[in-house]
Amino acid sequence: MSSYSPVGYIVTRIVATDADIGGNAQLVYSMKSAAARTDNHHHGDADAAAASQSLPFDVDSSNGAVYVTSSLRGVGGSGRSSPRRDYVLSVTVSDRGSPPLTAGAHNCRLTVKLLKIEIK
Repeated sequence: MSSYSPVGYIVTRIVATDADIGGNAQLVYSMKSAAARTDNHHHGDADAAAASQSLPFDVDSSNGAVYVTSSLRGVGGSGRSSPRRDYVLSVTVSDRGSPPLTAGAHNCRLTVKLLKIEIK
């Protein structure tokens, strides 16, 4: 996707289903960063530090839409001047059953790759 995508832009929609009925079938989506990278190479500790920072993405808890929450052209983590190009997001889906059942981290990983577009 473009690094110029505006705040609110929907990247994709995660779709999950639950065989339960009524309130137990209502699903809640949440997200965390699985990894964040500045390029296509692994950077070890730099990745861990970047992953702990706030993400420019979130997921709508009721419908699974993954959207942009802040500029994707910002400064990279750890004082780097280049923006991140890759984000690996982990979406977790839980039902409202008692106890709630959850599918996540290993089941739903989303990789977002930013394209570098030069405007002249």
